[in-house]
Amino acid sequence: MSGHPRPMEPSLILSKKGQVQPVEDSPCIQEPLGANSHGVSYVNPFLAAERRLGEFERDPGFLCLRIVTPGKWGGRPANCSSPLKAVQTGYVIVLHTAGGSCKTGAECNQQMTNIQHYHMNNKGWCNIAYNFLIGEDGKVYEGRGWNTEGAHTYGYNDISLGIAFMGDFTGRSPNAAAWIALKHLLHYAVENGYLSSDYLLMAHGDVSNTISPGQPIRKVLKTWPHYKH
Repeated sequence: MSGHPRPMEPSLILSKKGQVQPVEDSPCIQEPLGANSHGVSYVNPFLAAERRLGEFERDPGFLCLRIVTPGKWGGRPANCSSPLKAVQTGYVIVLHTAGGSCKTGAECNQQMTNIQHYHMNNKGWCNIAYNFLIGEDGKVYEGRGWNTEGAHTYGYNDISLGIAFMGDFTGRSPNAAAWIALKHLLHYAVENGYLSSDYLLMAHGDVSNTISPGQPIRKVLKTWPHYKH
């Protein structure tokens, strides 16, 4: 997509055509597979991949992307000023925080404030290291956002989006809601010019000497078409 990406919206919903439209502070719309609220046939493009995760026992109904901005999760003002080298980056690094996980909005908000406090107060960084984080409540939480250099992966901080699952996933995979949120975030990023359509998807451990994001996550990522090791 040419031109400048549009600014972050606090809540987003995928339409029946797979495009993303803003929705102000509304809950995720859950629709049955095969039809949307207007009775128009709709095939969820992510359903097959979701079912392959092995955790997926029902029709997900998740047709929306919810991005929680710092103002919503209780973030402190940040002083990051270094932009990514390109508005439309070509790399995505998937990590885990290796800390506590969360399955409700309140728990995830608390995790976000804890992570921000640690990164800013203990590490001395300008903000949370990651561009975005994902909770097992099925929501995406904005860290540094789309166009700001991260502090997550040496050699890739200024050319990639760093997306971290909240939790320690060395022994298990994130739940289906978290995986769906990642899929929808990547789809939105491509559709709105933040991410190249031929982007490369990598696990943190593929480019750094670390076990992050854990073998269960890497196993799933290796089945995705943009994965590159």
